[in-house]
Amino acid sequence: MNIKGLKRYVILPVALCFLLTAVYSIVFVFMDDRKRPEITMDSDVLSVSVHAGQKALLQGVTATDNKDGDVTSGILVEGISKMTENKTAVITYVAYDASGNASKASRTIEFTDYQPPVFGQEEALVFASNTAPDVLEFMTAEDILDGDISNRIKGTLLSDTTSLNYPGVHDVEFRVTNSMGDTQYITLPVEVYQAGDFNAKAELTEYLVYIKAGEDFDPRAYLQNIVIGNTKYSLDPDINDDLRLYFNNYTSPAINPKVDIVNVEISSNVDTDVPGVYSVAYTIDYAGRYDACTRLNVVVEE
Repeated sequence: MNIKGLKRYVILPVALCFLLTAVYSIVFVFMDDRKRPEITMDSDVLSVSVHAGQKALLQGVTATDNKDGDVTSGILVEGISKMTENKTAVITYVAYDASGNASKASRTIEFTDYQPPVFGQEEALVFASNTAPDVLEFMTAEDILDGDISNRIKGTLLSDTTSLNYPGVHDVEFRVTNSMGDTQYITLPVEVYQAGDFNAKAELTEYLVYIKAGEDFDPRAYLQNIVIGNTKYSLDPDINDDLRLYFNNYTSPAINPKVDIVNVEISSNVDTDVPGVYSVAYTIDYAGRYDACTRLNVVVEE
């Protein structure tokens, strides 16, 4: 084979290779699906319950693809952001086509029945000076999204003292955050009395209550028992055969030795017309022999 024939032998396969490559490239460009689906929403704001499921979260959201057509069934909720200051969040959707192309879209979500976390107390925040209390043990928090979130409560002592071992009333700020990032704060008084001042315990039906502005409020209704040793004495406002109860009107037990006199002094700053956090202090003298104190915290909501 001469040089000319050899060139022809080499050039023809090379040209064929280039031709095949060009054809493949053209086919690949025209057949390869790289375009993402298009997500459409019928509103910019989605209003649903906090208990809404996947179906409710996807309402009004559709997706179409240039090759696969309607791909709405492949839309997923990618996530919901933390809550903003106006109590709304951002929900993000993702849609896929048959080639694996993905697109995302977002809109505002507002929960029609959302309520911020609510604090509670299991005991009164009143302690003897020698007890060194961990006040977080007595605080609870309930959330409409997460349920019991008491273990997330944090506290900060706002008073000038460095601990709760010193007699006096100390302000403590409690805070708790739910999974949506909504943080609630409440500042409550923690009363520390000199050890030995009281030899009884006063029990309430509740120790932290929430009421709406304008509602009636009777602090006497929350006083339940006084405990002396292992004995509980029910403090019924009615006059009993062996116990007489006086509110804010001290009466000497000596007036009738056969009847035990319970004197209850109630000090309250609750104003049900003005939203805020208030406190009611109860000081109890039982028959001139036993004393007790306790405190009810009241949150007046708008």
